[in-house]
Amino acid sequence: MWQLYCPLMAHPPEDLAAQNEQLRAELDEASRQIERLQTIRSDVLSRLSHEIKTPLTAILGFSEVLLEAELYEMADIKDFALEIHEKARLMHLISEDLISLARMEAGMMTYDLRMTEVGPLLEGVASEFREECRLRGLEVILQLQPSCPLPIDQEKLHQVLCNLLRNAMDATPKGGQISILTEEDLEECRIIIRDTGCGIEADEINQIFEKFTQIEDILHHQEGLGLGLALSERIIEDGHGGRIIAHSDGKGKGAEFVVHLSRDASAPES
Repeated sequence: MWQLYCPLMAHPPEDLAAQNEQLRAELDEASRQIERLQTIRSDVLSRLSHEIKTPLTAILGFSEVLLEAELYEMADIKDFALEIHEKARLMHLISEDLISLARMEAGMMTYDLRMTEVGPLLEGVASEFREECRLRGLEVILQLQPSCPLPIDQEKLHQVLCNLLRNAMDATPKGGQISILTEEDLEECRIIIRDTGCGIEADEINQIFEKFTQIEDILHHQEGLGLGLALSERIIEDGHGGRIIAHSDGKGKGAEFVVHLSRDASAPES
């Protein structure tokens, strides 16, 4: 006599119940991940519109003032022009971060590593922000040791340094100091950006490198998409074989970010 075969009867009821429970748990987890991604997308879009609208409003306002330049002293006109320049640079940094994020997510980020001295690059970055720091009442201290060329992507390291310096400026109140230093040994060069700002609590220090972590949530900054430090870490680790270490003695005691760059010319190129 032929017997019908039913796949469901091949497994005891308790096994089926366990499988159903596992599937249910996996679906619940997938649903939570989708909700989290949707929240992140909504949050980033909201921040992006705010971060673009704010400097654009300032640019429009100060440029309208300049159209009536005859009503103002030359010193005031220069300050207005510097405000416009500051806001335009902020928008440029935001666009750079978004482009870098898109390239990383698509697996299309490339690095052009060339033997380059970091000293002139650091001097250039400090010069870019010096006037803005002066307007904010911040002192910039540059202490660079003579250095040998390193294998770096100059454009992307410039992006990293701008993000770190912008963070230091946003964290430091009027009258504070921002120091840019270098140290080196036989194995690596260390770029140190130190501020006398609001500081970071010990239990929050690692969160600042998480993608989409809002800077102001942890450092109490007023600007930022929460991408700069995460992208900077990826650029240094993936593109240069290095690392970024953050340190702070706590709230109100400033912070220090150290970029470790290897002297090894065989650092990854992509």
